[in-house]
Amino acid sequence: MSLDINYRIGACIAAAVALLALAAPGAMAAASASQKAGAASESLAALEVRANRHFRQGRYAEAEPLYRRIFETRERALGADDPQTLAAINNLANLYFRQGRFAEAEPLLLRTLAARERSSGHDAPETLNSINSLASVYTDQGRYAEAEPLLARVLEERRRTIGPNHTDTLLTANNLGSVYDRQGRFDEAEALFLQALDGLVRGTGRHSRYTSAARNNLALLYYRQARYAEAEPLFLENIEAQRITNRPNHSLTFASFNNLAALYREMRRYDEAETYSRRALERTRANLGGAHPFSLRSANTHIGILLEADRGEEAIGAARAMVSSLRRQRDAGGFAGR
Repeated sequence: MSLDINYRIGACIAAAVALLALAAPGAMAAASASQKAGAASESLAALEVRANRHFRQGRYAEAEPLYRRIFETRERALGADDPQTLAAINNLANLYFRQGRFAEAEPLLLRTLAARERSSGHDAPETLNSINSLASVYTDQGRYAEAEPLLARVLEERRRTIGPNHTDTLLTANNLGSVYDRQGRFDEAEALFLQALDGLVRGTGRHSRYTSAARNNLALLYYRQARYAEAEPLFLENIEAQRITNRPNHSLTFASFNNLAALYREMRRYDEAETYSRRALERTRANLGGAHPFSLRSANTHIGILLEADRGEEAIGAARAMVSSLRRQRDAGGFAGR
């Protein structure tokens, strides 16, 4: 690989970073105002149905002004600590989390947690849900030392109150396993992943999204330990599960494609790796936009595969396509304020 090719790829990625920096905090203001005006006569219940539909479809820019209006209206009418207000805040925080807007999600989740601890107690289900959500934000930021005690607390309380085989308990075990995995505590992580996967298969079925999440985490653990023969069938089963349940645009589908591509890259099966990385990249850009963390991660995987396969010019083209995608999203006002 020539230094010139590496330099040009670096220039493309630098341009992508510059485009992200140009995103104006008010880029979505006009669209938000238009949606608010059109929804003025709707009831909050109808707004929530519409916002939830947009959220499930990954149409986050359309969901955001609706969730914000619901939150602001409930806060004025019911008060800051009313359960309905807190639920609305939580929905908005979850939206920010899905967009990778962690700095905006965290204060909302902290506010919700404090209010629920005051009103419902430290071990109430809604309080534990808030703790779990906050831990997810910390985990995705690499703040594992902060996430671990929160998840350990939730897991202990849920095992005590709803039992070790409840779906919520198993999902918490899965989340704590992810933290252990990223800390290099592989034996502890594997034990939790196996426990979660076994219970979720029995409780929710082999192809449920919960089972797929646990299976993905176990596969990633094996991947990081270079246990490729154990990781591959798990990634493939997840892709099949997404097909069977008709979830082509779910985040787990994107993750499964990207993770399998990374696995094949390590195994030097570059043709297969390129096929799956291209699928991941095309779907994340189409559904989430070029600036979303999933899209950038998929682009990074794809470019890395092309480089390792000595396809430098194609890697440059992929880097330029990333820049073009970011530019189109910026020009269309598609960067959410951060």
